[in-house]
Amino acid sequence: MKKISTLLFALSVLFVFSVNAQNVFIPFGSTWSYLDNGSNQGTSWKDPSFTETTAWKSGLGKFGYGIDDAVTTINYGPTTSPKYITTYFRKTVNIPDLSSQSSYSANIKMDDGVVVYVNGAEVLRYNMPTGTIAYNTLASISSSGNGTNIINFAIPASAFVVGTNVVAVEVHQQKANTSDMAFDLELIGPGTDVTPPAVVSINRQAPTASTVTSPGTAIFRATFSEAVTGVTADDFTFTVSGSATATIASVTAVGTKKTQYDISINLSGVGTLRLNLKSSATGIIDSSNNLIATGYTSGQTYTLEALSSGTGFSSVTNLSPMPISINTADKPQSKVWQYAGKFWTVLPTADGTFLWRLDGTTWTKMLSVYGGTSSRADCKVVDNVVHVLLYRGSSTSYLVSLEYVPTSANYKLWSARTTRTSLTLGPDAETATLDRDGTGRLWIAYDTPGAVNVLWSDSPYTTFSAPIVIQTGIVNDDICSIIALPTQGKIGVLWSNQSADFFGFKTHNDGDDPNTWSVDEKPASQSALKVGTGFADDHLNMKIASDGTLYCAVKTSYESPGYTKLALLVRRPTGIWDNAYEVTEFEGTRPMLILNEAANKMQVIFTSHENGGDILYRESAISNISFSPTIPLLRGLYNYTSSTKDSYTGETVIIATDVSTTAWKAIGFLVTDGNAAATVTTNLLPEHSHKMLKAYPNPFQGTTTVLFTLPTAGDYTLALYNNKGEQVADPTKGNAAGGVSTAVEVKANHLPSGLYILKLQTAQGIETMKLLHTR
Repeated sequence: MKKISTLLFALSVLFVFSVNAQNVFIPFGSTWSYLDNGSNQGTSWKDPSFTETTAWKSGLGKFGYGIDDAVTTINYGPTTSPKYITTYFRKTVNIPDLSSQSSYSANIKMDDGVVVYVNGAEVLRYNMPTGTIAYNTLASISSSGNGTNIINFAIPASAFVVGTNVVAVEVHQQKANTSDMAFDLELIGPGTDVTPPAVVSINRQAPTASTVTSPGTAIFRATFSEAVTGVTADDFTFTVSGSATATIASVTAVGTKKTQYDISINLSGVGTLRLNLKSSATGIIDSSNNLIATGYTSGQTYTLEALSSGTGFSSVTNLSPMPISINTADKPQSKVWQYAGKFWTVLPTADGTFLWRLDGTTWTKMLSVYGGTSSRADCKVVDNVVHVLLYRGSSTSYLVSLEYVPTSANYKLWSARTTRTSLTLGPDAETATLDRDGTGRLWIAYDTPGAVNVLWSDSPYTTFSAPIVIQTGIVNDDICSIIALPTQGKIGVLWSNQSADFFGFKTHNDGDDPNTWSVDEKPASQSALKVGTGFADDHLNMKIASDGTLYCAVKTSYESPGYTKLALLVRRPTGIWDNAYEVTEFEGTRPMLILNEAANKMQVIFTSHENGGDILYRESAISNISFSPTIPLLRGLYNYTSSTKDSYTGETVIIATDVSTTAWKAIGFLVTDGNAAATVTTNLLPEHSHKMLKAYPNPFQGTTTVLFTLPTAGDYTLALYNNKGEQVADPTKGNAAGGVSTAVEVKANHLPSGLYILKLQTAQGIETMKLLHTR
């Protein structure tokens, strides 16, 4: 036994020595230069002397498209058929010693065919025909595995030189309408790594646009030539102009490879700002303890732009981007809500559709909602339950209902109905929305070619009615949206009617026969002009105020300089529509409206161009509608904004889609209004000045939960007053422990919609808060 143990120990030592003696010169996930514009590069591109033009890009492996694990998405061209046949890759690698081994080992992941060169000489041809390889040569066969299979091959040491070498790879497709492409490569050899790491790039990450509003936040991403550790905030400096200033909030490794780090910064002032790596004393090392030798001062810059004329959000915080499998359309839908002190959303990824919770500036995956990856959510909050319509076009759509669980700070499937309800909305429907009327009945509105349709269901919403057609004669491009009018005991549907050049609106009285609807009110038709292709376009988004006023952000089809492009339609509680208000003149698309009644403000957020552009907004007082000049929210190539159905107080979240590549990302902002006056503090001791009184949800329907923490144990009284100062509900009295959050349920089911004042009185003083009740 002793001899066997000794032998096993010796073999294990030899094995460890053998593994440690190897050096990974190019690991999987490395940075490569690549060209993906479909051009003919001839033969010189693979040579060490070749000079890369500005058309060449830089990115991290794995490269590809149509695959789940692509880190860098490759451009396949302007059409899905034909796609570009060939993508070129180049990388330099330092080989310090060639004496210890006759060959090197390489591993490659690819789809479909590949030719590999070292210093201009071919060392591998796989799935490619014989003879001369041109830029339009098709691969011999279609590779299986989407680039997940690893192909090992040897490269003779004679192919390399001591010092700098160039590895060049061309990846070819087997057909012009291929669905995917993949590439990554690993080079392993003997010897010790003596190459110090270096910074490849420091680029804008969030936002990717070069212009940001100030004050605000942003994220730079630093990419290194290999995995490194020891990256801290002290390693970086700023180059600024004007009054621009910045501080580093955090430095975070991206994934587990440690080749990229995100540097979050707080911005202020006006001017330009660049993030640099110091040239010395950084402590950044690679796995072989090689210290980084040089700094980096060639990164991208941000231009800090002040808000216009004192208007706009008081602060805008960029949220961390999140990969999604379908964009954040469509225009009438609301994908965000606030409950229990957190913002939530439902968005699909490559793994399915999930509930997400906003923690700080990052979305946390909380619950699987559906296994599909192509649904667009519209979300309606009713007390502690959120009803989520997963709209899937001509495919089966679903209603999923989630119930909040305070002990886990998460949602679960609604205890009244734990299964999805299936919905067939008919062929070629463009979008669908839902809302709940005063009887508790859920309604869904959707368009089909030529018609506006509604469905209804009573709790617990296991089945829906047959479609009810409430309007015909619309064109295929028209859409509709539904909204509850609580103060009027109605539910309403707004639609675009481009064949008649008007918008349409009908109401249904709660409790009436579901087939009974009003006549078409033709919103603001008195403002319609016979310009361009008419007053109506299929862009609309609605919000309801606590007094029953309906606000509708829409787009016209005038499409002419000097005429309104985005408009606001306003329906008063009497059912009368105001003249249309101009939001923009010949500017913007896909308007989305948010209301902050506590601050007497509204904002219309829109995209600068139809296929994506800057995210912009204009704002107005609610009481005197007149919109400000345009204010930038995010510069770049973005689209499809969405937010909450309800009014907000103090802060809200806006999301949109980064459409600059086919690998969509959900981007977002946490925005605040400094003059929201959501909480007013009076007669409080200093320890109360942090505004301890909170309510979730707010605005609320029927019931809200009030949270507060007393500095020391003692008695409290909670009382509710109307805006005339009259007490409208019996006060709640109790005794609370010190330093512990106390939750009290406040019910206003018997009260009309409106603004109320909640007063907390303790031995230390009084704190008041505004509550917005909607029925």
